[in-house]
This record gives sequence, C-alpha cells and structure tokens, in this order.
Amino acid sequence: VTPSKTAEQQASGQTSTAAGAEPNSVVAADNAQRRHVFLTNAISELTTAILDESPINGMISLVLEAFYRSLDFSHVLFMMRDTRQNAYVTRIAFGDEVETMRAQFIYRIVPGADIFSHATRNGRNAVIIDAADKRHGDLIPQWVRGLNAPQSILIFSVVVKKVCIGLI
Repeated sequence: VTPSKTAEQQASGQTSTAAGAEPNSVVAADNAQRRHVFLTNAISELTTAILDESPINGMISLVLEAFYRSLDFSHVLFMMRDTRQNAYVTRIAFGDEVETMRAQFIYRIVPGADIFSHATRNGRNAVIIDAADKRHGDLIPQWVRGLNAPQSILIFSVVVKKVCIGLI
C-alpha cells in the first residue's frame, strides 16, 4: 500500500491509505524500513572506510549519523577531551539546532557523581531511559537539562589505553 496525502493531511501529518489500513502503522512501518536500510548502508560504508584506512573523523561522523538516522535520536554528539580547557568539547553533532548545541554542550571535568563523571572516570557507558524519573535527578547535570530537556540519555565512552578520550 502506498500512502497518498492530501494537502490538508500533509499539513496535519496524517496519511490516507487503502481501506482498513491504519495510517499511523503504515507510516511507522515505512519509517522503520527506512531506518533499517540506512543502518545497513551505514555499516557497509563504515566497513569500507575501515578497510580503506579513512580518517577517523569521517568514521566517527558515519557512526554518529547512523545513530541519529537509524535509531531516530533527537541529538547525537561526539565530545572530545580538550586538556587545555579541562573539558570534553563537542566536535561533531547531528540534530535540531545543532550549532547551538555544539557550542553549549561542554562537559567540564570536575569531581562529581553525575553520568558524565562516571563515564569519563571509569570508562563506563550509561543509559537513562526516563530522564524525568526522580531516581536519576542527581545523575543528569542541570546544564544538560537546561539545554534540551532530554527524555532519555545514552553515553558511550571512547576509551584508548584505559583513558577516556571522548564521549558519544
């Protein structure tokens, strides 16, 4: 079934389909298929980039874009450790208002017990499914909540020789 849209439906985001089909389920299935195809292509491109010994920045961008497009994240950022600033600074980003996010999403290395401290000190990944859950209140720094009020947070540590050099 190929959805067709009227001008009114396009404006409202609704889709018309064949009799009996649920519009939202058709759109969801189409989006899931598109994300699956993108992820498959991204894995292929990354494999080629590795075999071609492409620059690491290009490979990191491929991974971030794969997360962003295939997993339907609202933002994906790569933060690199900057020893001069004693901080992890966003170098590559995908998502809405990405330039603002890139400029303001900086984790200053300070002693603490938030998810960034755990990830950078211990090289541990972190997943918070429901950022509004009060149990996670102290784990999510206020500066993160102020930037985009996240629903969920995933942090992957990039560790080389037991040192965290970056965060995704």
